[in-house]
Order: sequence, then structure tokens, then C-alpha cells
Amino acid sequence: MRGSEKRQTHIRFTEAEYSQLLNDSEVYGETVPNLMKAVYFRKKLLQPVMNREDALQVLTALNRIGNNANQIARQLNSGFRQGFNSMVEELRNDIQSMKHYILGLRGNS
Repeated sequence: MRGSEKRQTHIRFTEAEYSQLLNDSEVYGETVPNLMKAVYFRKKLLQPVMNREDALQVLTALNRIGNNANQIARQLNSGFRQGFNSMVEELRNDIQSMKHYILGLRGNS
């Protein structure tokens, strides 16, 4: 690419978004492209806390915990039954495992 050539991209907006963008452009005295570049490049983007593989593992663990919580709620709504305490213990262990994972204290699990 030569120095004078620039890359372009095209963005679609809803009517409300475009109206707001035009209004902000007038308020700040900037063209729409300059306004968008100023906002984007001035803003500090949030960095991901973990990589995709780790995030998928955390989501899987959260799904298991949610499933266990639903089972516990079902048991509570139908009255206490045998096995309830083991479900609470399993949920507690899952939460503890997630804390260790997030803090980097995990072993081979």
C-alpha cells in the first residue's frame, strides 16, 4: 500500500444511531469519520481476562453450577428430599473449584 492510499470500511447504522452520530458530529465540529476515529483510538479497550480455551472451560463450569442450582431449587420447591445435602455439597465444591481455577490455583482439573 502506498503512503497516500488508505483502507476503508463501511458500517451500517440504524436511523437513530446515524441521527445521533450526525448530531455529535455537528456538536464537536468534526466529520463523522474523524469523530469515530477519535472516539475509537482515544478509548482504551478492555483486555480479555482469559484466552478462549480458558473462557470455554469457565463457561462449562458455570453451566454445571447453574444446572446444580436448578436441581436444588427444584428440590426446595418440592420439599426436602433425600440427596439434597449431597447436591448442596457438590455445588459448593464446584464453586470452590471455579475460584481456584480463576485464581490460577488449579491442579490437573
